[in-house]
Amino acid sequence: MSNLELLELYKKAQDDKKFNADKAWETIKFRTTILSTFITVTLGLLSLINSLGINAVLKSFLTAVLVIFPVIMLEIISVGETNFKRECERMYEAITIMMKIEDTFPSRGELNQHNRFPDEDKYLPRRYEEEREEMGNWKNTEEYVNDMLSSPHHFYRNMKRIFPIFRDVSYFLLSIISLWALALFVIGIANVHVVF
Repeated sequence: MSNLELLELYKKAQDDKKFNADKAWETIKFRTTILSTFITVTLGLLSLINSLGINAVLKSFLTAVLVIFPVIMLEIISVGETNFKRECERMYEAITIMMKIEDTFPSRGELNQHNRFPDEDKYLPRRYEEEREEMGNWKNTEEYVNDMLSSPHHFYRNMKRIFPIFRDVSYFLLSIISLWALALFVIGIANVHVVF
């Protein structure tokens, strides 16, 4: 491959990396916003239903209908988590392409005689070099992607913790709504028997 072809491939990989990184971040922001909205609406409706001056059986029915919100939240979480992982995998794959091409570049000294950081003779900060030594070299793209997905210091592993938080909140809401609806139904039935 010629230098020009390598440069074009590098630019495309850079664009792909940025695109997928932006998409992964958008996935996190969108899911956080929509799930927070669902939580707020669910709690607001629970409060509204509880404050209505209607019988307990009707309150129980209206409360049970709210189960749809945590169920939808769980589906949004599932889709978001899968999409987030896919976007991060693609971002890390693009990075491997860039790294492979960078390995063919001449040293920085040959590219630029003026060094803005005289105490450093490498492109990357020492921290990057230390992290790379800890991780080692990768045999192939899949190994690199898996390493990035499992490393506690990288984007995917840090941000994916949002999904279990919302999943737990969804299950909690589902439990509360179900128990509250059941309690209201039992109270309503008990009141009906007392009247007769």
